[in-house]
Amino acid sequence: MDTNGFKEFRKNLLKCNDCSSEEVEPKPIVWGEIDAKIVHISQAPSQSIYKCGRPFSKNLSEPNASGMKLIEWYGLHQEVFYDQKVFYITGMSHCYPGKKHGGDTDPPSARGRVT
Repeated sequence: MDTNGFKEFRKNLLKCNDCSSEEVEPKPIVWGEIDAKIVHISQAPSQSIYKCGRPFSKNLSEPNASGMKLIEWYGLHQEVFYDQKVFYITGMSHCYPGKKHGGDTDPPSARGRVT
């Protein structure tokens, strides 16, 4: 994908509202640049993304528990993990799916429609 294609994908993804419900307002996770060296895809980059806009974070300067664990697992400094030129971070369904029975709700299958 070239830079223009990535920009178009990002624009379309940010408009997605497939998972809109009373519990969850769509906020697709777009953290990273097209030429990021590492792509991290997980179930959901935590509910805190809705509060501060940065995945796996309490706020814009402090990782949450999941972020701390990932930084430890990768063996990196926090600054490198959150550097969008190094990491592209997204969820399997691009949004935080909400809670269900003490864990995360399964990602909806409709997410594959974003192009």
